[in-house]
Amino acid sequence: MARLTAAPGYDRFAHWPRGAAWTALAVIALVLAAAVWTAPGAPAQGQAAQASSSAPAPAVRDYDLQLYDRIAERVAAGENYYAVAVSEQRARDFPVRPGIAVRLPTLAFLTAWLGPGGLMVAAVLLAIGILAAWWRRLGEEPGGGERRLIALLLLVIGSLIALKPQYLAEHEVWAGLLLALGGGLHRPGKWRAAWLPVALALAIRELALPFVLLLAALAAWRRDWRELAAWLVLVCSSPSASPGTCTRSPSTCCRATASRRPGLSSAASPG
Repeated sequence: MARLTAAPGYDRFAHWPRGAAWTALAVIALVLAAAVWTAPGAPAQGQAAQASSSAPAPAVRDYDLQLYDRIAERVAAGENYYAVAVSEQRARDFPVRPGIAVRLPTLAFLTAWLGPGGLMVAAVLLAIGILAAWWRRLGEEPGGGERRLIALLLLVIGSLIALKPQYLAEHEVWAGLLLALGGGLHRPGKWRAAWLPVALALAIRELALPFVLLLAALAAWRRDWRELAAWLVLVCSSPSASPGTCTRSPSTCCRATASRRPGLSSAASPG
């Protein structure tokens, strides 16, 4: 018992009850087992023989990345984003309903303005900012200074995809990097530096919304009402928070939000 009470300050789980600890380990084991169970199996014998006998095909850019490239090209030429996105997705048999199937225009505008070279520079600068923020953040945590080299190495491995030019069109890549920066900049009671990258992540991809909700919940738990209000502003301004976003077509959403977002009234074709 004396050893349990002398746990280091950074060990947040040392005082968990035995039942809670075993439950957490069981959940982790179940998740890993589910990942193994749902992994793609080996191809059938006939398919494997056919694949080995055929000549290797040249590398082709992913279909969804081709879509994002084409949308950015047309936006750079001056076309309306939502009209372009809906027409291009329909031409490729991509879904346009529900409304969130059409990505937000933020990354397309950034791609049109910066170009591929500018995006690469932005990705490198963002990666450097993430490493610097987490280096400082971990140094402030008990026991973090001794382990931050390993932690940053893992962070680099996870962020390498952002430094591959072929993936700069992926909305999830940018949203993930910005959330990582926000996590490194956030402190309890000191949230303003993290607000902007988190807001930009949400403007690029709605999947950042659970992260914002988590920050809001933690602020409420600490009774930091100003921080809670700041995160709730993002939640309420997110397209995902609109009841109509998930149930209507892009055409209807564009017409309904034309008064709030200039240029959307003529964005999508009928249907």
